[in-house]
Parts: sequence; structure tokens; C-alpha cells
Amino acid sequence: MAIPTKIRASMKLNNLALKFLLLASLLLVTIPARSDEPKNHDFDVIYGEARVPAYQLPPLLVSSEGKAITTPEEWFNIRRPQILSLFGNLLYEIIPAPESPIRTTFEVVKTDRELMDHLETDKDIDAAKTTIMGHSKCGKAALWTAAQDQRVALVIAAQSGHPGAALNRRKYGETLEKMVTRFLYWLCRN
Repeated sequence: MAIPTKIRASMKLNNLALKFLLLASLLLVTIPARSDEPKNHDFDVIYGEARVPAYQLPPLLVSSEGKAITTPEEWFNIRRPQILSLFGNLLYEIIPAPESPIRTTFEVVKTDRELMDHLETDKDIDAAKTTIMGHSKCGKAALWTAAQDQRVALVIAAQSGHPGAALNRRKYGETLEKMVTRFLYWLCRN
């Protein structure tokens, strides 16, 4: 049985369209797509360990006044509040009232402490194993939340960068300088 000419022409056209789609699919698979962020192509960002300049961390167990911190009580009552105050002031614009030449006002709508308070009363939850997690900016927020509330047992901060889990004084990857130029709205201006 012979295939009519019109149908034969239609089959050739469909076959050609199928070959074109197959070729286009192969090209899309083999052409490298740029799926990463532009920040990964900054030439002044250091990603090689050999290029990291020397840096020095401040002494963790020495108070701002130069006093050695030798007991857990001194840590919780002296040094830890100093570090939290410094971090809060530089990143989140939480300025201690007596030292502040600037008057700031804000309204707290809801705090994570309220959630922790609730978890401690829920019989179906082991609040002692509370874990919080965040990625990028939310990784920074997760770290800050756990620093503020010692009831948080574990923090998973995925790619929290600077000033998250990365050392701010270490010039590697995303630095504080790069972050404040890209994400102006993430940090306070002081």
C-alpha cells in the first residue's frame, strides 16, 4: 500500500523537526551554562589558601580591660557579654544605652525566645535538643539567635560567610567589605 504524497511530506517535516529538537537538546546540554553568582567571578576575592594574608585574632579569654578570664563565671558575666555587645553593635546596630550618642527606637514584633519558652512547655518536644538552621543571611541569624539564647543546643549555619561562621579577620572568600557592597540592607551603617 502506497503512502499518499501529502502524508509522506508531513512525515518528512515531522522527522526534520524531531532531528532539529534532538540537535538543540544536545547543544543545550553541552554548552556550559553560567549558573553561579557573579560574586564568584570577582578577581579580588581570595579562594586559595596560599594567598590568604596573615591575620591575628583577639584573645578570647581576656576582657576588654585586659583582665584574664579564668572561670566559667567570668566568661558568662564578663567576656561573653562584651563579645555579644561588640558583635551586636557592629552588625545589628544594638548600641548599649549609656554609651550611645545616637537615639534609636524599634519595636520587637516577635522574638525567638518566645518560641523557646513554648518548646520548654510542650511535653512532646525535647527542648534540650533544639536545633536551628539557616542558610546565608539566615545562617547568620541562626548563629546570632543561638548566641542570644543558651537554650539552643545546636546551630547549623550553611554558608553563613562573613560575618557568620567565617572569621572576619581572615581575608578569604566573601569578606565583610564585599558583603556590605553587595547587600547594603543586611547590616547597620555604623
